[in-house]
Amino acid sequence: MFKKYFYRIKKYNYFTAAFYNFVTMNINRRSAIKQFIILSAGVALLPSCKSNKKVSLYNNIPINEEQQTFLAEVAETIIPKTDTPGAKDISAHLFALQMMNDCYNTEDREKFVKGMQQFDDNVQKKYNKSFVQCTPNERQAIVATAEAKKDAKDDAQFFYSTLKHLTVQAYTSSKYYLTNVQVYKLVPGKYISSVAV
Repeated sequence: MFKKYFYRIKKYNYFTAAFYNFVTMNINRRSAIKQFIILSAGVALLPSCKSNKKVSLYNNIPINEEQQTFLAEVAETIIPKTDTPGAKDISAHLFALQMMNDCYNTEDREKFVKGMQQFDDNVQKKYNKSFVQCTPNERQAIVATAEAKKDAKDDAQFFYSTLKHLTVQAYTSSKYYLTNVQVYKLVPGKYISSVAV
């Protein structure tokens, strides 16, 4: 009687038919084992979905999220936020990482990563804390010291000068800069016949 009742309704209502199939579903050992394996595989893969070590966008340069934060703070110290956006607001550090990942050779990438570590180690020795933990005045002093040592050939100076170059490049090619500071004209201005070319 129960099956006949649902069979009649099944003709008219799709959702009732789905409910009927769920109620009368026979679970055998094979389907139970199959569902258990799928569930356990999902649980086993879940911790690997959390990225806390390597940022996956950069396959040629080994960098983690802490180092990415460090780069953002150094870039922000180079071009700080005032009444205009700073380097962090336009994601200049991400531009620098993408350029380093895609356009620089392996030797320069390794030198950049070593220099980044050496730069932070130098800050750690002098201030007993990392660059990220320093106050804005201490950060300005660190950058001023790096600017004074332009001719140094160590990895830390290579890191700083490369990051500064890429930060300035990112800022001057950003949407904010090209629409508010130096307005970019896709087509040159109108022709003025009275002006000599």
